[in-house]
Amino acid sequence: MNERENAGAPVFAKAQLLASTRYSGVEKDVLRALLPDGASATHEQAARLLRQFQNMEVR
Repeated sequence: MNERENAGAPVFAKAQLLASTRYSGVEKDVLRALLPDGASATHEQAARLLRQFQNMEVR
């Protein structure tokens, strides 16, 4: 993920993102599946993952 774009943004561990009230239960399920264990991300990076997942073509 683009580090320069998120310079200075707080980074959260996967567990912290999943415990956040910012995301719905479904969004947390998607993040749980997409983020590897031990990963960390900013809220912007998590939002980008969720958007990419929502825009995926179903086969």
